[in-house]
Amino acid sequence: MTNIKSYIKNLLLSFGELIFILTILTVFYYYNLISYNTFKVFELISLLIIIFINSNLFKRKNNLKRFISGILFILPYIFFSIIVALIFKEFNIKLFIYYFIILFISLLGSFFQKKKDD
Repeated sequence: MTNIKSYIKNLLLSFGELIFILTILTVFYYYNLISYNTFKVFELISLLIIIFINSNLFKRKNNLKRFISGILFILPYIFFSIIVALIFKEFNIKLFIYYFIILFISLLGSFFQKKKDD
C-alpha cells in the first residue's frame, strides 16, 4: 500500500510541476516575451527535466529494478497521451518518436539512482 501511495504522490507531484512550468511558459508566450519556437523548445526541455528528476525520485523510494521503475513511472503519461492523440486523430511518427524520447528519459532517470540491492 505504501508503494501505491508513493507512486500516486510522485505522479501528482510531477504533473503539478509540469502544469506550473507550462503555465509560466504560456504567460511568457501570451505576452510575446518568447517566440513560438522558443516556447516549444522550453516546453520539451522542461518536460524532459521534470520526468528525469521525478523518475529518479520514484526509483529512490521503491525497491523495483531500475528499468521496471522507469517504465512504471512513465506508463500513465504515455497511455494518457496516446488516448488523447487517438481521440483527436493526430497520431503520427513524430508523436511516436516523442513518446520514445520520454520513455528513454524516464529510464535514464531511474538508472542513475542506485540502491544497495541492485
